[in-house]
Formats: sequence, C-alpha cells, structure tokens
Amino acid sequence: MSLTLSTTAAVAKLTLNTGRFFVERWTAHRRDKFLESLLENLQVEQATGDRSADVDAALDNLLSSDQGSELLYDAYRRVCFSKTKNFGPRIIGLLTAELLNSALTSDEDEEMIFEAAEKLGDLELIEFKRHYEWLLKEIEKDATLKRSVMRSGDEIIEVASEEGNEVGSHLDSEAHLYPPDLRSSHGPWAARLESFGFIARSVTQQTRQVKEDSERHIDYDQTWVFTIVTLTYKPATMRLYKLLCRARNE
Repeated sequence: MSLTLSTTAAVAKLTLNTGRFFVERWTAHRRDKFLESLLENLQVEQATGDRSADVDAALDNLLSSDQGSELLYDAYRRVCFSKTKNFGPRIIGLLTAELLNSALTSDEDEEMIFEAAEKLGDLELIEFKRHYEWLLKEIEKDATLKRSVMRSGDEIIEVASEEGNEVGSHLDSEAHLYPPDLRSSHGPWAARLESFGFIARSVTQQTRQVKEDSERHIDYDQTWVFTIVTLTYKPATMRLYKLLCRARNE
C-alpha cells in the first residue's frame, strides 16, 4: 500500500506521541513498512470485526490507553534498531496490530517473535522460511517410509543427524555427545532462532543390534551405538512463519 494522506497524518500523530528522538532515528523505508502493516491491519482486524475507516480515531483510541501506547512504543523501538529493512518491520507491524486489536499484552512466544523480527536480516528470514517449508513437506511424506521430520503436538521434530559405530571400535571410544553446530549445519538463522528460544537441540545415544549383512559389508552380528541429534521447533516457530508469509504478501 502506498502512503496516503491519511497515513501521512498518522505518521505525524505517532511522531508526537512517541518522542522525536526515536522517530528521527528510523529510516523512512523501515518506518513505512512498519506503518503499512500496522495501519492496514488496524483497519481490517478490529476486535468488533468491523472495518474502521477512520485511522486517526483508531490511533487516538489506542494511544489514550497505557497498554496501547506501551505496545506502540516498544514496537517503534524495535523497528528503529531492526537489522532487517523489509520483512522485520512488517512482521512487527502485523503482530502489534493483532495485540492491539485483541487488547492483549505480548506473551513469551510473542516476545520471541518480536526479537526475531528485530534481529534477523531479510536473507536470514528467507532462509528460515525455505527450511521451514521443507520441514512441512517432509511431514506429509508416506508414514510407512522412514522420515527425518515428524510432528509432536504443536511442535516439529527434525532428526538433524544419526551416526552409528560398532561398540568397542576406535570410533566408538572417541565418540562424544557434543551438540551440533547449527550455524554450520543449517545456517546463521538457525543459531539465532535457537538463541531466541524457537529451536531446542538434544543429543541422545541408542544401542542397537545390527545383523550380518554382506551387502553392507557387515561380516557378523554386531552391537552398535548410534548418536542421534534432534531439533525441536517450538510452536512459536509456526506463528513466525505465518507472519513472515503475510509480510511477503503470500
């Protein structure tokens, strides 16, 4: 949406209510992306379900309450310091509008989403979206096939790696339960999302009996120890993904 006269008036109103210091440090591009998402959704997602054509009236109502003004202030601060130029400010605008429309304060998951939208770059968000879509496709595979991705309630679990060695072998004696390096295996986006709480890593070991198999060059029955690395994607990850799709107008 292009910045209309009404939106321009809204910018002036928000400037007066949030302090010149913060507003002056926005780039115009980040500010516009945030305001576009915020104002679009304040107009079409009112708690009553009705459209609000009067943006000024909606903003006056929101800014008159401590809760509304605090949410807007925090959102502006995040946009001001955001690493991303496009998608982050739009995600912040979308989520802020949802909270304002429902008269709710942000919970732990929503604070995580705000942090990701502020601190991830546009490329990192795109790489996250690409990988998450791969996870969703893997879940839909035939249940009779061995899958590396599965759903557990509202969480998605990815088997990131599984390595096995014969018990008593040189490799087994040197095996350690080191956590995987997500930056190397998945990318910087994964390491950042883990630090924000979206992803939890776990490393476990299982002992299995491996039967003789000439095709696999296993000459006798053996006992192997397998080291399995799993990544658990928390429910907030799905919400971040959906907000990013909306920010990209998908």
